[in-house]
Amino acid sequence: MNEHRVQLLDWPAQSPDMSTVEIIWRTIKAAVYERKPSIVVGEWNNITPEQCKHLVENMLKGIQALVHARGSATKY
Repeated sequence: MNEHRVQLLDWPAQSPDMSTVEIIWRTIKAAVYERKPSIVVGEWNNITPEQCKHLVENMLKGIQALVHARGSATKY
């Protein structure tokens, strides 16, 4: 990286992923684990607009919790 003058940022060792897409994938994985289907498409189609709206609306709470925890793990 130094050779190519790429500047790296310091990140906490266990920086939580605050992406709502990752939360949706966790939801799908939990459902897949329970049902053991051969494809995930059905579970993806079961994600409702209400679930997506809820995740987006609660994003600020997750960010605030992350700031409060100084980058450590949170319940989000």
